Amino acid sequence: MKKLILFILIILLINKLLYSQDCELVRKIINKLASPEMFGRGYTNNGDKLAASFIRLQFDSLGLPPLTENYYQHFSFPINNFDGEISVTIDGKKLVPGYDYMVAGFSPSTKGSFPLVLLDKKTITNPNKLFKFSKQDKKDVFVAYSRNDFAGIKDKKQKALADSLRKIIVNSVKGVVILKDEKVSWSASGSKKVGTHPEIEIEKSKFPAKAQTISLQIENHYVENYISQNVLAYLPGTVQPDTFIVFCAHYDHLGQMGQKVYFPGANDNASGTAMVIDLARYFSQPWNRPAYSLAFMAFSGEEAGLLGSKFYCENPIFPLKNIKLVVNLDMVGTGSEGIGVANGKVYSLVWEKLNALNKEKNYLNAVFQRGESQGSDHYYFHKNNIPSIFIYTQGKEFTEYHNLYDVPDKLPLTEYADLFRLLTTYITSL
Repeated sequence: MKKLILFILIILLINKLLYSQDCELVRKIINKLASPEMFGRGYTNNGDKLAASFIRLQFDSLGLPPLTENYYQHFSFPINNFDGEISVTIDGKKLVPGYDYMVAGFSPSTKGSFPLVLLDKKTITNPNKLFKFSKQDKKDVFVAYSRNDFAGIKDKKQKALADSLRKIIVNSVKGVVILKDEKVSWSASGSKKVGTHPEIEIEKSKFPAKAQTISLQIENHYVENYISQNVLAYLPGTVQPDTFIVFCAHYDHLGQMGQKVYFPGANDNASGTAMVIDLARYFSQPWNRPAYSLAFMAFSGEEAGLLGSKFYCENPIFPLKNIKLVVNLDMVGTGSEGIGVANGKVYSLVWEKLNALNKEKNYLNAVFQRGESQGSDHYYFHKNNIPSIFIYTQGKEFTEYHNLYDVPDKLPLTEYADLFRLLTTYITSL
């Protein structure tokens, strides 16, 4: 009896140690993907290609067969990059890029000093004053305003008028400064084209109340057909190899804003990419091989508009109808409050099973059933009538998003292990 108890304890200890090593591996993957050498995994300095090469090596080292000849599926899209000089100065005070301000993704190259006019709340909330302001000639002027002031207008008719006048103002000036009460953030969703004028988002506390002049230098580089790549691998199933379950995540992030600022993207989405690789590692072990085939897909172009997953669904390597389920993992670095399952209300049977397993095993605090979502790489599979869910962790312990603070050493991975166990348990139960 003592020998049996000792044997069980040894097995439990080995399992614990093995999983500890896996968590260490996950940390290494996140650290690598979010490191300066990946240039923010965007489209300057080939950041996306460096990340794709790293992911391909991970799949190859696990012995996963490629879905394409070399794991890559290439596609192209237009993108506006900022790989040159970026600087902004207000009344002689130079601001810190990435922390004090962000340059909107559609901004054109601009250089010079320009008068700066503040569109204050009193003007914004007074239709007559705002109308008069919109009629003034400001073609060589930068106008600064807070979006919150426009959003705070309660009367619907007044708000519609204010928004209409705002568009007239924005389209008639040299440039725009958006003032933010919170941390500045960046998005690549508008980067597929170049606008007529620059837009600068500045943290309100860094903006002088009576600012008079803005001096800036922005160097953009527009690429009409930037070539990127999805990274695709699979494992054949033991019982039904023609039916697939897809684990996917986008590995791209926001790249760089100038040569000195890069966006690490530890939670978004080095964390999801790491989990896809970790799941590939787990299921590649002979004793863990599932009945269905598994496809592991790391998508590029998500930040620019779900471009990689859209391209895959338009050019599938195997018939989309052969997919039983798509599990998209995007931002899984927290979890103190549980996980959200987007599309859980659409594919309720999937959510019900996940929720039941979670309650049985007591993994996570909650598995929230969310509605239909268009916000990540599951969307185009769902649009093609393939059961597709998007899983993300929830928790206030780490809320950084699309900024310079989404760094690996601050990412807690609070419930990474339990989410991983829930997913492996779910796949094994099918």
